[in-house]
Amino acid sequence: MAGLTIENLTKIYGGGAVVDNVSFTVAPGEFCILLGPSGCGKSTILRLIAGLEEQEGGRIMIGDRDIGALNPRDRDVAMVFQSYALYPHLNVYENIAFPLRVRKTPVGEVDRRVRETAALLEIAELLPRKPREISGGQRQRVAIGRAIVRSPQLFLFDEPLSNLDAKLRAAMRVELAGLHRRLRATTLYVTHDQVEAMTLGQKIVLMDRGVVQQIGAPRELYERPVNLFTASFLGTPPINLFTGRLMNSGDAMTVRFPDFQIDLGREARLAPYGGDELTVGIRPEAIRVGAGPLRGILEHMEHTGADTILYLRLRAARLIARATADFSSPLGATLEFDFDAQYLHFFNKGQRV
Repeated sequence: MAGLTIENLTKIYGGGAVVDNVSFTVAPGEFCILLGPSGCGKSTILRLIAGLEEQEGGRIMIGDRDIGALNPRDRDVAMVFQSYALYPHLNVYENIAFPLRVRKTPVGEVDRRVRETAALLEIAELLPRKPREISGGQRQRVAIGRAIVRSPQLFLFDEPLSNLDAKLRAAMRVELAGLHRRLRATTLYVTHDQVEAMTLGQKIVLMDRGVVQQIGAPRELYERPVNLFTASFLGTPPINLFTGRLMNSGDAMTVRFPDFQIDLGREARLAPYGGDELTVGIRPEAIRVGAGPLRGILEHMEHTGADTILYLRLRAARLIARATADFSSPLGATLEFDFDAQYLHFFNKGQRV
């Protein structure tokens, strides 16, 4: 299995760059996620790699081979689409076998590989059926099987779970993760769903407006976002963001906001920003509800099963906090709270400090 290297990849539509000088790598056998909002260019990158679009600049390397000028059939990649793209007139067996028949693979080899793939995906009993006779989740397995049977150097997945309901998406995430552990296949997976990205990916390439914002392991992006976009895009419920002024007086630092302030003690990394406006990111789990110097009015409460999401009002500001599953309080009550300062994120002009 070869790795993937993208160098300064560019694609222009209508005079604007939808993929703007993008560079990243996927190590051999790695499961890499291309994550970002709709229209950020992530699916275009997949199409460029597959040869379904032509790039304006940059290089696409699989191993040590530049595939940018090759025909799609010569690139040795397999793509799984959001719409499954199965042939409705062919049964499951023939759908999986199709790419092998196109390559004129011997009949005996076709049969062996199709049945091995069906067994791996636990769809052997579906082989005689037509796509219309099976469920959405089963169709997705067939689409994955058609990619696997070719044994390509690179797997490309374009939002493969977005047409499934929430319960089936969760089950398919587990199956995809297990399948990757067994195959150890180099995989580039596109999604806008951060839950898919955080649970499936060994590495995330986060994009916005055609530009890479941050690359790293899922927890790295969550715990150390390099800018406000990363901080606000990752996290459910979302991070709280407040802009205030950093006051530095001797051994004590304070960030003052219109409705409250946070006492920080001494933070060496913040020393150069005394007197500046900073944006402070506060994850809901970094808020300790029940005691503390700050107070907010409970406006709304959501019980999610594992925990309780609290929506507090602090005069003009609003704050989202996470509490335990058994938390109980009447709406309109005044709650005391504090922040765990070690989990705060600080940004100057949009960049992490």
